[in-house]
Amino acid sequence: MKRNFLFVWFLVLCKFFFLGNSVLAQTSDSSRSIDSSKSIIFSGVKNSEESLPPKAKLGAIASLNIGTYHGFRADGFYASFVQPNVGFEFLAEPIGGLHLLFGGHIGISNPLTTGISFGIRQPINISKNPDLQVFGDIGMLFFADEAFATPGTFGARLAFGARTLGKVDMEYRLAGEWRGSGSDSIDGNRSRMLWWVGAEVGIAFSLVPESKEISRKDSLHASLRYIATGDEIDEFDQLTSDVKIDEWLDRFWRVRAINPGSKINEKRVEYEKRVAEANRLFSTPNKLGISTDPGRVMAIYGMPDVEEKDHSLYDDAVHYMLFVYNGRIKDVTFGAFLFRITTTQVYWGQIYSTVPGEMTGSFPYGLPVRMAKWLGL
Repeated sequence: MKRNFLFVWFLVLCKFFFLGNSVLAQTSDSSRSIDSSKSIIFSGVKNSEESLPPKAKLGAIASLNIGTYHGFRADGFYASFVQPNVGFEFLAEPIGGLHLLFGGHIGISNPLTTGISFGIRQPINISKNPDLQVFGDIGMLFFADEAFATPGTFGARLAFGARTLGKVDMEYRLAGEWRGSGSDSIDGNRSRMLWWVGAEVGIAFSLVPESKEISRKDSLHASLRYIATGDEIDEFDQLTSDVKIDEWLDRFWRVRAINPGSKINEKRVEYEKRVAEANRLFSTPNKLGISTDPGRVMAIYGMPDVEEKDHSLYDDAVHYMLFVYNGRIKDVTFGAFLFRITTTQVYWGQIYSTVPGEMTGSFPYGLPVRMAKWLGL
């Protein structure tokens, strides 16, 4: 009896021993999974700056302009005088085509003048600020001024300006108009050149309501463009159904798997988790968080070890955010990313980084003390 009792206890102890080892092994594997996911760094790919496939747009610009008009006064004499203008333009941005402009303006002076213009707008990629678009306009002008004998004339219009993308889209332009030539006599013997040069400030708005719901395909395009090759993105854009998208995703992540034989793709799980977090933290009604600079950094490098937020020492309207990565980026002991936003902007923009290949610049004036210390200033 005693021998049977000891044998039963021996079996119980063995069961607990193996069960304990099993639990410890699972705990150990879980810890390694968490640690390894934190150390996963994705190779960034420099694809197009567009976060989503381009879509046709139709907008309008209402502007107030002031400048010098060299033309005829109400008394018929040729002179130079200040002439404000009120303008309104339609801007069409078709997919893959030139941006088209059609508009008109009224010169508020004595006498009143009228002009209608047809032209094109060419974006100029010289700004690194995602909230600033630089452009040039050129077009043909049909102009009329009641002060001279000729009822109407043809001319040309040129402008160079920038649009700020914020809570309200604003345009600032330097413009010049050659308004053809006019005469203060019926026979046209006293012909004069007509031209206007000035500054223009406008408010831009969309005429086509944009859906606030972003499709699954557009969301995937926005997140995967950072780590997919150009050929892969082109192939993805051709997909037309969820079934084909799912098949493409399986192939895409299979070639990037850490353990090809595992049922769980750690890299896919981790990247999708980071994208979800970036969208939660930085999304706005018109833009996914993954399409912002901090969202991109978070997706590629993971959650930062240290995150600091504060306003400028000299301007409360300017705010900074710092991401710090300690020894997690290959060949980089200390990785830092500095972002900035102002009250007139909607999205955080990256302005400095210690990571090779990342966009960087000079340190801003008025950087908060704690951030300056992190950056060794």
